[in-house]
Amino acid sequence: MFNVIELSPNLSVIDSGAELTMSAEAQERASAIWAAEKQKRGEDLFDGHIFNVTDITREVLTGHFIDYSLSLAQYCEPALFEELAVRSLAVSGIVTCPQGIVFGLRNENLTADAGMWELVASGGVDKSVRLKNGTVDVREQFLNELHEEVNIPPEAVEEMFTSLLLEDSLTHVCDIVIEAKLSIGVEQIYPLFNECGREEYVSIDIISEQGVKSFLQLMKGAVTPATLEILAHKGYVKLAGTPE
Repeated sequence: MFNVIELSPNLSVIDSGAELTMSAEAQERASAIWAAEKQKRGEDLFDGHIFNVTDITREVLTGHFIDYSLSLAQYCEPALFEELAVRSLAVSGIVTCPQGIVFGLRNENLTADAGMWELVASGGVDKSVRLKNGTVDVREQFLNELHEEVNIPPEAVEEMFTSLLLEDSLTHVCDIVIEAKLSIGVEQIYPLFNECGREEYVSIDIISEQGVKSFLQLMKGAVTPATLEILAHKGYVKLAGTPE
């Protein structure tokens, strides 16, 4: 389940500079979870910083940066939200080209939604996009993810804007949905993707807007819940239980 908010296309994200406080017991539990995950994933897992949302309006998100290990701990054990109140911020896209919408099949070794199809690109908002004035450039984060994960360069994006905020009611991960229109098509996108490392996606597919419903039916059970929620909100598909 998701709580969905329609965002201003000119959304701002502000770092308040605050710090997360927690009990010694919560810190100990978070450390134990991190140690267990580190043992499983080794050098593929490293601790950085991710933005934690504290206040949400249609025009502005406010929060501060926390250790990624705390975000992962709450993701693995959602009950920690009562103590940590972490709302990790990520970006997700609806990337369109002349032939349709770009989907990616997530790698099996990823922590979240492994082996599932999703809208590209996605990733946590880290400190690399924090400006000196405290603004956090989520559009730059999205362009970085698109380039790193699909090998589509920033100059190929001719238009983009913030559209929705999805908060997962269990994990409290908050996804800013950015709609992006590409100036390139399948003739360029597939070769570009084939040149990247495929750490995030093992393959991609470009589905016409008319074919999205059929694609989702074909991949039933193998599409991330966030992708289904985004597509339903944008009118591409109707989720079960949604009134006519």
